[in-house]
Amino acid sequence: MTSRLRLALVGTGWITGLHLRALDRLDRTTLVGVASRSADRAAATAARWGGGSSFDDVGRMLDETRPDVLFVCQPPHLAAAACESAIERGIPFLTEKPLAATAADAERVGAMLDGRDLVVAVGYNWRGLDFLPLLREQFAARPPLLVNARWSGGMPPPPWWRHVRESGGQVVEQATHLYDIARHLVGEASVVAAASAGGPRPRHPDADVDLVAGAIVRFDGGAVGTFSNTSIAPSDEIDIEFVSDGGRATIAMHPGADGPAWTLTLDDGRGERTIETRRDSYEVQAEAFLDAVVAGDPRRVLSTYGDALVTDRLTRAVVAAAGSAG
Repeated sequence: MTSRLRLALVGTGWITGLHLRALDRLDRTTLVGVASRSADRAAATAARWGGGSSFDDVGRMLDETRPDVLFVCQPPHLAAAACESAIERGIPFLTEKPLAATAADAERVGAMLDGRDLVVAVGYNWRGLDFLPLLREQFAARPPLLVNARWSGGMPPPPWWRHVRESGGQVVEQATHLYDIARHLVGEASVVAAASAGGPRPRHPDADVDLVAGAIVRFDGGAVGTFSNTSIAPSDEIDIEFVSDGGRATIAMHPGADGPAWTLTLDDGRGERTIETRRDSYEVQAEAFLDAVVAGDPRRVLSTYGDALVTDRLTRAVVAAAGSAG
């Protein structure tokens, strides 16, 4: 393997730009191929980010460009097929969350990875927030007893997001970040109860994702968690609060045109202090993935596929408990 890794990617949506900007800052990869269902978009992305060939078929791109690493940035209903193409060829890859629109697709890819020593990462980039070590230190002294999380915002613009069969729904596709970071910091959880509500969307009459959803979970260590999400709000409020005996810590995501930013607000009863992230979590995530590839160590990524499957199962358990499609 050369010092600069040969990079291929599939998908040319908004999230692709976040990954490519992070990879550009790391300056450790050379783009050799871009695949998209739109040949024009693939060509434009390749030209914008330093060249490489454009393709409308993932398998052909992998065979012709022979990349060292692949980034899968496709909508959930398409991602599993790209992951399977990479696994069949033994190519390390990072795939965006959620793993797939359906549980069957996610589990099938997980089964393909069983017994393989392939470096695979999943894009739960909140795990790369640079204030998490401080938070873990605080939690060691004061374990959280209550977790309150909300993802309140408007409907994302991609048409595929509106349809459960393509996105999986908001809990599976978007609020999954909240469930995952809660698992990552507090431990495993099971669903106590959940509810959701659907209804008409005048601007998007074809949409079938739920309007709102909420869940109560219990963590194995005894903490209780409440999670809520909606895609009908006029502005974004995305945060997760951890309440301990005498302490509160809140991670908030602040969406922006150039990508999100995060803050951590700590309150110990003597006043609040807010810490901003100093480094882009997408860059931290990419660096961990590339380091894992170079070392040949699948455990060095921020989120393995197997770990992401546990989060995926939790979100789908929420949807099932709500008696909803998504």
